[in-house]
Amino acid sequence: MKLLLLASLLAAAGGAAMTREQALAHAFGKDAKPISTRWWWSEEQREQLADLAGVDTRDVAAKHVAWHTAKSGADATTAWFDARKVRTKKQILMVVVAADGTVDEVVVTAFGEPHEYLASQRWLEQFEGHALDEDLALKKDIHGITGATLTAQSTVAAVREALAAHAVAYPPPAEDDDEGPPTVEPPETTVAASRP
Repeated sequence: MKLLLLASLLAAAGGAAMTREQALAHAFGKDAKPISTRWWWSEEQREQLADLAGVDTRDVAAKHVAWHTAKSGADATTAWFDARKVRTKKQILMVVVAADGTVDEVVVTAFGEPHEYLASQRWLEQFEGHALDEDLALKKDIHGITGATLTAQSTVAAVREALAAHAVAYPPPAEDDDEGPPTVEPPETTVAASRP
């Protein structure tokens, strides 16, 4: 059902875009009222994100926005949006991360490059169930896309950064500590509203 909804949304948008509200309804259900939490990273956190994602600190966004339906994303499915250039145009992905820190789903919400370079839903499904580890890479557990190498590279980088942001924002409890480390609540939380 979710794939059918996604296909109809992309078809209705000419295959190129869906709104944030449509994407969030896809992730959480049409009646959900997702809450956004903005994470402004310190330099130390950006270094931690870069280390986890396997990229240079300069390549990590200074801010990420998490969307979830619970008061805390640590105990809920969380959606992270990532916008980055593929070649000369942007691709926007929604990376849905399960409470256990694995990928639940990757959805293309906008794609500015020519349609023949767009990743297929079947290709995106190979991310599902993956945690942030060394196997979440091209030529390892993630197969490339013939003729669309830049799309594959951009998508892998986006998924890795979303999982890294999730790990930093919502660290798992320490094995010897039932409650886990305290998490710092970010300053901004808003409820998604439909645009007029």
